[in-house]
Amino acid sequence: VTPPAATPTNMQVTQQDAATAAARVTPASVSVLAESVLGGDVTRKLSAEAASVLAPDVEYRLRALVQDASKFMRHAKRTKLTCSDVNNALLARGCEPVYGFEDGARDASRFVEGG
Repeated sequence: VTPPAATPTNMQVTQQDAATAAARVTPASVSVLAESVLGGDVTRKLSAEAASVLAPDVEYRLRALVQDASKFMRHAKRTKLTCSDVNNALLARGCEPVYGFEDGARDASRFVEGG
């Protein structure tokens, strides 16, 4: 039995499924992030069950943040998502912006010489 020939719609679904699978937040990544926030404190380690419960919520919030940031990008008539778009989306949601990551045009550290 030969498999059916790949049609463009089948290929698109496969590519979309692959992109969605690559964008998933796994419980292991939630555990790693929690460990970095907690500073490796063994007494306050996140359980595997808690990480698996938190993973879908983290994924949902990240997707919503990127969607809001893309609205700022489109409003500015750009095709490149910048750190300021993400910071504006965070501020619109009442969260603190990410410090230390700015657009290249305003990055003063690029003028510093190492020595």
